[in-house]
Amino acid sequence: MVVCALLCHCRIADAAPADIVQAYFDAYNRHDVVAVQSFFAEDIRWLSIAGPSMTTESSGRDRIIDGLRDYF
Repeated sequence: MVVCALLCHCRIADAAPADIVQAYFDAYNRHDVVAVQSFFAEDIRWLSIAGPSMTTESSGRDRIIDGLRDYF
């Protein structure tokens, strides 16, 4: 799911898929909210997947970014 969202919506879509995923995780691990945000579409959904169940924890880029600011 993360890979699909990143490949579809990031601003470096002409890069190799592995490079896009690595750039996202690098930004996330740096706690760089501005860089992380650049990978998200306006209508992103943050999903939680546990076994066979999947639930939406949050939706919308601004709301998710606010949550990441609090988390970091």
